[in-house]
Amino acid sequence: MQLFDSLSVYEQLKHTTLDDETCLRLSEILRDSQTQQLELLTTKLEFLATKKDIEVLRAETKKDIEMLRAETKKDIEILRAETQKNIADAKNEIIKWVVGLIATQTALIAGMLTAAVTIILKMIK
Repeated sequence: MQLFDSLSVYEQLKHTTLDDETCLRLSEILRDSQTQQLELLTTKLEFLATKKDIEVLRAETKKDIEMLRAETKKDIEILRAETQKNIADAKNEIIKWVVGLIATQTALIAGMLTAAVTIILKMIK
């Protein structure tokens, strides 16, 4: 299918008062003009396809963002639970150390008191 028949235009222009050279040149100008318009239309159609592609990408991006948001929220909850467990473990470890230190200090004080009482009793006898 031919979009522009320059020979037909040339033939039609020949029936006017124009000379052959002018008729030929006018038909070429009309053909070039139509070619430019067709190229412009093609470019616009490609742009519209690109615009649709952008809309599809936008929707996919929104979906990806929502998925990442959900994954991030889940990761934060896991980290929060692990942190709370680590804090609880640290508290338990501190309590064990404090109880151990208190027991050791009590034993030392008891030993010192026993030694002091023994010394005092030996001095009294």
